[in-house]
Amino acid sequence: SDAPLDGNASFVTKLNGTEEASEGKRAMASSQDTEDDLEFHDFELSSCWTDLSQMKSCRMSRSRQASFDSGDALQESSTTEDPDETASIATPRADSLWVQVLAAGARMKAWWQRCIIHPYAAGRATWDFVSLCMVLYDMITMPLQFFELPDTVFGEIMVWLTRLFWTVDVPATFLTGYVDENGTIRLQAARIARRYLTTWFALDIILVLVDWTELFLLHGSLLVSYGRLGKSSRMLRIVRMVRLLRMARMQQILRVITFRIQSERLIIVANIVKVLFMMVGSAHFIACFWYAIANEQEVSWLTDAQFANFAVGHKYLVSLHWAIAQFAGGMDEVRPHSFPERFYAVSVFLMTFLMASAAISGLTSSMTRLHILSSKKTLQLSVLRRFLRQNGVCDALAMRVQRNAMHAMSEHDRLMSEDSVELFALVSEPLRVELHFEMYAPVFAVHPFFDFYIDQYPQVMHKVCHLAASTVLFSNGDVIFSDGEIPVKPMMFIVCNGTTCYSTGDGGTTEILRAKDWIAEAVIWTTWMHRGSFRAQSDGRVCALDAREFQAITQRFDHPGFRPAQYGDAYVRELNKTQRRLDETLTDLALEKEEDILLEATRQERKTRSAPLALDRVTKNFGSQRGLQFDAPLQKPAKLARRGSVLFA
Repeated sequence: SDAPLDGNASFVTKLNGTEEASEGKRAMASSQDTEDDLEFHDFELSSCWTDLSQMKSCRMSRSRQASFDSGDALQESSTTEDPDETASIATPRADSLWVQVLAAGARMKAWWQRCIIHPYAAGRATWDFVSLCMVLYDMITMPLQFFELPDTVFGEIMVWLTRLFWTVDVPATFLTGYVDENGTIRLQAARIARRYLTTWFALDIILVLVDWTELFLLHGSLLVSYGRLGKSSRMLRIVRMVRLLRMARMQQILRVITFRIQSERLIIVANIVKVLFMMVGSAHFIACFWYAIANEQEVSWLTDAQFANFAVGHKYLVSLHWAIAQFAGGMDEVRPHSFPERFYAVSVFLMTFLMASAAISGLTSSMTRLHILSSKKTLQLSVLRRFLRQNGVCDALAMRVQRNAMHAMSEHDRLMSEDSVELFALVSEPLRVELHFEMYAPVFAVHPFFDFYIDQYPQVMHKVCHLAASTVLFSNGDVIFSDGEIPVKPMMFIVCNGTTCYSTGDGGTTEILRAKDWIAEAVIWTTWMHRGSFRAQSDGRVCALDAREFQAITQRFDHPGFRPAQYGDAYVRELNKTQRRLDETLTDLALEKEEDILLEATRQERKTRSAPLALDRVTKNFGSQRGLQFDAPLQKPAKLARRGSVLFA
């Protein structure tokens, strides 16, 4: 009887032990669940990126299978080819002169293409300004040769400078791109050469030949033969006057320089100065020819007793005074004495009458536009003050509203919105895409991921800048987003100018953000709730990136070398690591390891692809600073020329 009792006791003991073990497991599980509830839940990559990654992985596997099938087919076909035919095809023709000529031509064309200068480059702007100065110098000095001024060292130096400058300008024009009628920048060498040969080349080469012919006449044997006849000075004068044909290019140069001016006020002032300069320049030409006609006559205004003993400079001022007076009806102090002088005076009077009418009309129009620009702001501010006063707005709030309005108007003058430009409706869609890329690409380039993305896939960033980017103005005290807010329209922000402040709800983190700082990047890669408040501490503006529009645009393009989802996955993993650290608080600020995230994403991408990825720029900028090395050599990406955005100004 003791044996069964002991067996039952052992059975009960085992049962109790099993129950205790199960209770212990349940207690451990419940404690683990409690611990999990206390911890933060991990962030997950947005479904749009995961779906895109799966779709492209499937597409990549299909392309690999197709390449393997094509490789097998090629191998099979190569085994069935005729050996004699294969040998004849593989035989090199190194002795062919035609092949060598084609290779040399291709190398020359490639070298020419590398030397092409952008029409809006800073160096080209300096060259255009110098060419304008050279044209103005010829326009001033060439008519003055009628006064038979003595030769000076400065004159000889300028003659050689202008001669060499216009000689170098001919090949320089072959290496400069241009903007066609549609606004497209053409940088193809063949197009540039064809356009120049059919427009200004003939005139430029004739003028360059004239410049060097003058040198031959001065120092060659032809000068000796004509000098004995006393005709060399007249011949040189005629040859030099041909340089005035360069004035035909003056309008083109002025148009190129005017396109670089962004301020409307400055454009109006430039138009006023241009009108005044045209009047003075015309008077200069009229005065010089007036003196030349009188100098050829036996009886003229120069033979009067009051002008006979004047110096050359005084005679020029008298001629210039007479020419300027023709715009206002003439003068009685200087009068024509011969038939040529009288005929010239009548012709000049009719011409200056028309020129004065056009000049006065242009000046009046420009001054009216300048006055309208100045009075428009005053009228708008007056209407705003009247509205605030009639509605009983307190002084503190009224002051903030007026300051914000004044800031918005100043920003509008410097960076006008597209809605206020009526001509944008007539501009083609591709040109507007290029315009937005020019505006926003330098702003996004401050971020490591977007800087790399612009270099690798500029066609995608063109669409992103056109459809997903916008500029938001803010004034002191404005709240851009608040703590605990789940954005209805998720936006990532890059500060362009001004000062902003980010602070968490518990007050543990406070950060000042200035130009080229970004915030709320997480909305692009995961579902996000803002962890703090983002407000303005001064007037300024930010560039906003619509996260959903960016995701939609990215999904419409193939990415054979780099997938944004790979970077997003690495970003989310780093976000989860930051969340698990007890000494760090999760915020909307930029992570400290943005560059490392990009490097990790590109490493993961290389492991899943057989083709090498062009990451030399990333390695140079970030990897070398952290001692990171890639196993395989990396290709150097094509350099995308970008200038600093005016949004940062």
